[in-house]
Amino acid sequence: MAAKPPAKSPEKVKAPAKDLEPPQDAASILEGLFNVVLEEARARPAFAKKLLRALPKGSVVNIETPRKAKKRAASFDPTEVNPVVIIRNKGETALKFELGKRRTKKELLAIIRVHNLDVEARIKRSGTLADLRQAIIEAASQRIERDRAAAS
Repeated sequence: MAAKPPAKSPEKVKAPAKDLEPPQDAASILEGLFNVVLEEARARPAFAKKLLRALPKGSVVNIETPRKAKKRAASFDPTEVNPVVIIRNKGETALKFELGKRRTKKELLAIIRVHNLDVEARIKRSGTLADLRQAIIEAASQRIERDRAAAS
């Protein structure tokens, strides 16, 4: 069996400065990361079982999956989540985090409708929550690029 070439160390690989995002606090980063993992575990039982096997025995009984979406106490206002503004001011990671808080298709579709985002070509009619979130991110990024090109 041939040996694999050693991976490049992180110090040697440099990203272009234009791709850097503003720093985020550790709590926000971890919360966003764990929300993604938990959402996947809830959506994919096989993934949840893999996670459980990776943990010490007896530390977790199961990963609870909601049976029915509960109504939120306060109604969601899609005008409070402007994907273009969030990406411009805080970066794509912040938008992913904000969209990760949205638990229903209805909320994500309301954001798309209110902010007139062009996502039709990016999602299927039966798109998952992850598909909708990614389509919103791509549409907002595309709008920013279009606005930059028009301004120059």
